[in-house]
Amino acid sequence: MISLHVSHQLCVHLSADVYILFVFFKKDILGDQLNNQRTERDKAKGGISRSKMGLFMSKSMDENLKKQQEFMAANSALQLQRQILMQDEMRKRQVAMQIAWSREFIKYFGTFFGFATIGLALGAMKRKRPGILVPVVPLSFILAYQYDLAYGTLMIRMKDEAENIMDAERTLLEVPKGVPTFENIEKARRALNMFFSQK
Repeated sequence: MISLHVSHQLCVHLSADVYILFVFFKKDILGDQLNNQRTERDKAKGGISRSKMGLFMSKSMDENLKKQQEFMAANSALQLQRQILMQDEMRKRQVAMQIAWSREFIKYFGTFFGFATIGLALGAMKRKRPGILVPVVPLSFILAYQYDLAYGTLMIRMKDEAENIMDAERTLLEVPKGVPTFENIEKARRALNMFFSQK
C-alpha cells in the first residue's frame, strides 16, 4: 500500500514536471515563431522602405537633372542673346564711325571744292576759256555723294535695298559651293597634311 502511494506521488510529480517542461518548451517554440515573424515583417518593411527610398532618390535625381538641363539651356540662350547684342552694338559703332568720317571728310572736301571752283571760275573768266571749269563736274559728284552719305538718306536707301536683296534675291548671297562643312574642312586638312608629308 505504501509502495503504491509512493509510486502514485512519483507519477504525479513526474507528470507535473513533464507538464512544466512542455509548457516551457511550447513557450520557447511560440517565442521563436513570433520572433521569426517579427524579423520577416521587419525585413519586409525594410525592403519596402528601401525601395521607396530608392524610388524617391531616383525621382529627385531626375528632377535635379531636368532642372540642370533647363538651367544650361537658359544660360546658353542668355549667352547667345548677349553675343548678338554685343555684335549689334559693335556694328552700330562701326556705322557711326563711318558716318562721322564722311562728315569730317565733307568739311575738308567742301572747302577744297569751294576754293577750286572759285579758282577755276576766275581762270576761265580771265582766259575766256570755259573748258577750264570741266573738273568741277566730277568734283561736284564726289561732293554730292559724300554729302548724301553724311547728312542725307543714303544709308536708309542702302538698308532698304539690302533688305530687298535678302528677300527677293537671296541666291546672290550664297557662297560658291555652299557653306563649308566639317567634313570638307577635314578633307582639305588631310590633303594638305599628306602634301607636306610627301615633301
